[in-house]
Amino acid sequence: MELIKDSLEMKTAFNKMVLAMSFASFSSLALAAENVPYEFKPGTPAKADEVNANFNHNTALAKEALAIAKANTGSNGALAADKTVPLDCAANAYALKDQVNLSHGALNVNYLITGACHGPIAIRRDGVSITGDGSIVFDSASADSALTGLITAWSVNRLTVKGVTLETAGSELAGVAAHSSGVALENLTATSITARANSSIQLVAGTTLSSALIASSSALTNTVPLGHSIQSLTVLDTSSVVLEGVTITNLVEAYGNATVMLSESSVAALSSGGNAIISVYGGSISGPYNLWSRSMLDSRDTTIQNWSTTSDVGLAASYGGKNMTIDGEYRDGWGWGNDNIVNAQYQFDSLNNRVNTLEAAK
Repeated sequence: MELIKDSLEMKTAFNKMVLAMSFASFSSLALAAENVPYEFKPGTPAKADEVNANFNHNTALAKEALAIAKANTGSNGALAADKTVPLDCAANAYALKDQVNLSHGALNVNYLITGACHGPIAIRRDGVSITGDGSIVFDSASADSALTGLITAWSVNRLTVKGVTLETAGSELAGVAAHSSGVALENLTATSITARANSSIQLVAGTTLSSALIASSSALTNTVPLGHSIQSLTVLDTSSVVLEGVTITNLVEAYGNATVMLSESSVAALSSGGNAIISVYGGSISGPYNLWSRSMLDSRDTTIQNWSTTSDVGLAASYGGKNMTIDGEYRDGWGWGNDNIVNAQYQFDSLNNRVNTLEAAK
């Protein structure tokens, strides 16, 4: 009976092992399987004790596989919905880097980190959250290592980074990069964020960035207008940005059919071209202004400063607004049609494309 019980247990364990192989490395198990105690050859009688020794070896191997499977799945072999994994980077600086793409038996894993974790960190599975206590620093064992503080998401649907400070030595990047991925950021301090290849980045609350690059049909949004600060925002290649309640202290630039919509925000310089549209609703813009190549500035209920002294508007660009304050003067309507600088008469060509016929203001 004991032999039958062991046989059934071994069979169950091997079934579990197939599932576990999706989540863990079995190199050690494979090595153990190759090193069975006895090898039988044709024409050589097998002794009972040798057969039993091999059987016991394989049973132990199967039980080890079962233990790995249970560590990576629930008791019934199914993945749990959520799991929190504490990681102490003070004890092991590579703890996050080593653990971040393991299953841990859950669809969603929250890595609760303390200490200084060494990067770069590459995320290649869905449902990952990285949560710090506000004083976490990502750095590298080597001061001149490139991309040391970078967290990169590769084709993942859900990555959340919360309460983390990303830092590196010198001028190397310290931030979050999304490639065909969906990322949420909350209370993050970093040098930069980058979204490419149809990615989306969502600012949840309190994010401080030196720069943000949104390119290749990607998107940047925020859910709660709570303390977001960005020095420079660049939007390119049919990408879009919709932000509320942000402070952009240096520059907003949009090119290549990009769209930027900022509401109740404080914005500094604007630069646009290549059929891009920048819309500012509420808040203020301090300039300077560079609008070129069929780009457009659309604004409502906004205070614009330094327009008369710093605006540089190309012949194919346009601007307009309603309920505006321009250099201290209230304007109910403002733009090409009634501005003191230039008047434009819009016409349509045979292809129904808008062109601008400009004449000096009279």
